[in-house]
Amino acid sequence: PSPQPGEGPGAYDGGPLPTALRRAAREARERAIPPEQLLVTLKLLWRAAFTEQSERTRTLADERQRADQDRRLGELVTLCIAEYFRDE
Repeated sequence: PSPQPGEGPGAYDGGPLPTALRRAAREARERAIPPEQLLVTLKLLWRAAFTEQSERTRTLADERQRADQDRRLGELVTLCIAEYFRDE
């Protein structure tokens, strides 16, 4: 089975989202885009995606789901930071 969010280091090693984030982090570093700008963009996109989703399915948008989304975002932020500062 696929790793689940929160299962420790490498939990987001596979799949299209982590692959895209790693690529974005490398490209940001190569283009001298500050890591803060990369993270602000990631957070804006993440929040926008879940805001749109929660407007369609308001009954599922509870505090527990929000906490889970925040935890996942934190894991993805960690992945981006690690990739941005990774030695090649």
